[in-house]
Amino acid sequence: VGLDLYLIHAMIGALERLQAARARADALVERQRTMFAESQHRVANNMQFVSSLLSMQKRKISADPASAPATLDDAVERLRTMARVHRRLYDPTAATMGFGQDLQEICTDLLGAAGGRNIECQVEAPSMDLPVETLITLSLITTEAVTNSLKHAWPEGERGTIRIALERPAPGRVALSVSDDGRGLPADYDPAKGDSLGLRIIRSLVQQLGGELSVAAGRGTTTRVVFAA
Repeated sequence: VGLDLYLIHAMIGALERLQAARARADALVERQRTMFAESQHRVANNMQFVSSLLSMQKRKISADPASAPATLDDAVERLRTMARVHRRLYDPTAATMGFGQDLQEICTDLLGAAGGRNIECQVEAPSMDLPVETLITLSLITTEAVTNSLKHAWPEGERGTIRIALERPAPGRVALSVSDDGRGLPADYDPAKGDSLGLRIIRSLVQQLGGELSVAAGRGTTTRVVFAA
């Protein structure tokens, strides 16, 4: 009887371990399925963004064929920036740095590429639990807004500051602001009608977030995006 009880106990233990192992295997398979579906979704979104970007560049070339080389160089640089953003945000070590550090590095890279030695970049971005896809979109919006400031805000060689802020203005809402202290915009400027490529890209990205875009002029220019998250 004792031997029978021992064997029954051993069999029950083995069955429990087998069931636990099967549950772990099922969870792993489901996780892989989810990751694959998420990866496919992100790839589709990225391809859609690239397609939209090239369509915008095509329209620009159609309007001014002589600008084709510069326009293609501009598209290449934007795609390189997009690739750098993806690598940085998908790097396992990046999670420990926080998104604020990512924004700081993006701004530093853009300053270096533009030769903005007299421009300072300040970032305020507390830790937020946002999907990676949202962080990528915010990074691309930041890239375009900072690039616009570097191109238009100051005369060559003048000192200036770019401020990037990520905050929660209200529960369930997130706001990204990119501000400069440059020359500002004309008083009658309407961002909804602006036709610059950078602004069109920002509007497209804001639509992906389901957010609202505002461009305000005062002492400098502030690009602000507010969306639900």
